[in-house]
Amino acid sequence: MTIRKVRNEAVRNWPFQPLPFDRSFTLSPLEKTALAAWKARGHMGRGGNAFTKQTRQQLDRLIQPIEAVLLQQGFPKGGEYRLLSCVSLLLHEMHRRQTSLWAWDDIAWIETVGKTLREFKGLDNVFQGTGKKSACRDRQCLLACAYHLCEIPIYQLVTGHLPLVSAQCMFGRVAVEKAMQTLTAESNRIGRTSWMVSVATCSALLANRCPDIEKLTLPVLEKLYEKHSTDVKLKRSYITLSTILYNLKVLPSCLPTPWKGNRSGVTIGIADSISADWARLIQAWFETSEESGAVRNYVKAAVAKAARWAAEKYPSAACAQQWTKNTAIAYVAAVSRMNVGQWQHPKFKSTPNLGKPLRGAYQTRLLASLRMFFKDCHEWEWFSMTFKPDRYLATPRSVYANQGPNPRPIGPALWIKLLEAGLSLTKEDFPVANSLMVKMGASPKIHYPLDMNRAMALVWLYTGLRSDEIYRLQVGCIRPTPPEENESSSSLPVICSLTVPVGKNGFGFSKPVPGLVGNAIEKWERIRPSVPKHWDYKTSEAVDFLFVWRGKQVGTAYLNGTIIPVLCRKAGISVTDALGKITSHRARHTLAPAGWRSNSNE
Repeated sequence: MTIRKVRNEAVRNWPFQPLPFDRSFTLSPLEKTALAAWKARGHMGRGGNAFTKQTRQQLDRLIQPIEAVLLQQGFPKGGEYRLLSCVSLLLHEMHRRQTSLWAWDDIAWIETVGKTLREFKGLDNVFQGTGKKSACRDRQCLLACAYHLCEIPIYQLVTGHLPLVSAQCMFGRVAVEKAMQTLTAESNRIGRTSWMVSVATCSALLANRCPDIEKLTLPVLEKLYEKHSTDVKLKRSYITLSTILYNLKVLPSCLPTPWKGNRSGVTIGIADSISADWARLIQAWFETSEESGAVRNYVKAAVAKAARWAAEKYPSAACAQQWTKNTAIAYVAAVSRMNVGQWQHPKFKSTPNLGKPLRGAYQTRLLASLRMFFKDCHEWEWFSMTFKPDRYLATPRSVYANQGPNPRPIGPALWIKLLEAGLSLTKEDFPVANSLMVKMGASPKIHYPLDMNRAMALVWLYTGLRSDEIYRLQVGCIRPTPPEENESSSSLPVICSLTVPVGKNGFGFSKPVPGLVGNAIEKWERIRPSVPKHWDYKTSEAVDFLFVWRGKQVGTAYLNGTIIPVLCRKAGISVTDALGKITSHRARHTLAPAGWRSNSNE
C-alpha cells in the first residue's frame, strides 16, 4: 500500500480504534534485557538495521501500538524511515524510564516531546545532525502517539506545532477541509475572515478529539480561551469562532467579549498625594453609590482632585471628616481660579489646553460632584459634617454667568456641500484597511461596508441626533409613516419615522426623517450580518444594534474620526471652520434652527 493511499484512507478510519494492546505499565524482564541489548549495539538510528528479527519479536508489545498510530494517521513523508525513527525515540525513553509508554503522564510526555521544538531538538534522545524539517516530522509522530495511545491533551500542553497540520494528521485532510469550508462560508458572510480563526478552529477540533464542528461545545472553547489568556489575537479568534458557531446554531451562546470602556479618571496609588483615609472613603463611595458607571467615575475623579488640593493647601483636613465650612469656602474659590491639569494624578496625560482656565461647566460639575459625595456620606451615616454642602459648596454666580448655550452651527454653504457629499459617497472615498497589501497588488478594502458608512453619514446629516444615540440605534428603527401623513404617491415614502433610543434625557422617542435616510438604513439592514445581541449600557438590555460589523459595535470615535473627515474631504472643505472643528454635535446646532422655524410656521 502506498503512502498516499494510506493517508487518504486515514480519513475513513477515524475515530482511532486501537487493538486490544497489552497496556501493562511495567516492563517485563525480557523487554528490559532486549532494550538494554538494543541500546548497547548502538543501532538507534533510522536505517533498516535498527532492529534485528529477534529484538523485534521481544519488543513487539511496545512497537505494535506505535506502528498502529502512524498507520492510522498516514505515514508522514519518509514512510518506513520515519516510522523507525519514531519507534527508536520512544524505545529510548522507555529504556531510560524503565516503564512502558502507557505509564507516562502529562509531565513525562512533555519531557519526551519538549515544550517547544527547540527544546525537543536539544534533548539527548534526538539524533544529532537532524534537520529542522526532520525534527518537526519526528515530533509530530510523537505528538500523535501521546494523543491517541494515552489520550493526553498534548496539543494544549506544548507549542511549536502547526494546528492545521496536526489536525490534518489526526483527522485526515478531507475531514478538516470540510469543517473549514463550513466555517469559512459563515465567516465571509459576517465579514470576519482571519487566518487566526483557522488556527483557533483546528485547536478546538484537536481539544474536542473530533473533526465534526457540530460537536464542539462551549466549555471546550472556554478552556482554550482561558489557556491563551496572554495571546490577545488568539483570544479574539476564539471569540470569533464562538460567534460563527452561534450563528450556525452549534453553540447556545458566544464567548463574552471583553469590555473596553473608559476607566476612571483617578488611579489612587503610591505616587498619589491622596491620604489612605481619603482613598478608602472614595472607593467605598464608588462601590456603594447607585449612580451610573459614568457618573461614579466622574465623581470619583472630581473628589480625588479636591482631596489633592486639601492635602497641599490644608494639611489639617487630611480626611473628609475634617473638612469645615472654611475649607469648603476656600475650595470653591480655588475652583473658580483653577486651570486645566491642576490637582490631577501624577500620571495625568498632558492635553493641548494644559494651563488654561477651566470652563464654567467643568467648574460647576466639580462642585456638584463634591456636594453629592459629602451628602451621600452624611446620609449613609459614615461621618457627621459641621457645614452644609448645598450652602458652602454652591456654585458661585460668577461661574453660572460663564455658562449658557454656545451654539456652533455650520454655515449654510458648507452644510449644503456636506449634504451633497453624503449623497454621493463611494468606496474610493474611504481609507483602505489593508494599505500594505494594496502596495503588494491586493485589491483595496475599506474597514466597514459602504452601505453602513452611507447609512451612518445620512443619519448624522439629516437627523440631528447625538453621537451616542446614532451608535445605539437598533435594527428596525425605521418605520413607515401612516398614509395620511405621507402625501407622496411613489412607492418610496418621503418621510419615515425613526425610533431614537434612550439618551441623555432619560427616554426614547420617535422623530420624522427624510425617506432617503430610511432607505439607506433599510438597505444596510438587508445585508447586515446576524450577530449575537449586545448589551445597551443605558437600559441594561440585550439589543440588536444597527451599526455592527464583525460581531462588534462600531467604535465611538468612528463618526468623528472617519465619517466626518471623509465627508469634508469629499465636499472639498476643511475639517475646521471659524467656530472650530466640525464634530458630530455641531450637526445638532445646525439643524436645530431649521426645526424651530418649521415649528413656528405651523
